[in-house]
Amino acid sequence: MIAAGPSRPLGLPRAARASLAAVALLLAPSCGGTGTSGGAPPIPYDQVRGDVDRAYSDVSQAIDSGSFDRVPSLCTALGAELDRAETAAKGWGILEREKMNLALASARHGIQDVSRTAPAAGDPELLRAELRPVGDAVQQVESLLAQAAQATQPPS
Repeated sequence: MIAAGPSRPLGLPRAARASLAAVALLLAPSCGGTGTSGGAPPIPYDQVRGDVDRAYSDVSQAIDSGSFDRVPSLCTALGAELDRAETAAKGWGILEREKMNLALASARHGIQDVSRTAPAAGDPELLRAELRPVGDAVQQVESLLAQAAQATQPPS
């Protein structure tokens, strides 16, 4: 029998305690996507989602209209909206937050590529191809924000 003492709480070796802690974190209920604590006002997930969508649409429309000189500043604006989405996700459960972080990282990587290529590009098809993965990542971000908005809706 393993004796419990100050060096072995619960009578388990350190590796077993660490494994239990990791499992407990993964199985713990999430915050329901509220992103708030105490009496803080709820985060307007629908508004953040709409702002991310508008910023992405602005980049896409600039590419479609051939306004390549506007694309870098619009990419910066999209990045700022993604920062707002990241802030909104800070209070989420670990799994939802990690999904958001992966989508945000993909979007930001693609934004850098589009922003760097746009000023010298003469081919809208090239920019559309570079923007496509950004669009996929933005859709993931929007989907996660929509789920959070739905989770915070009061029952009707």
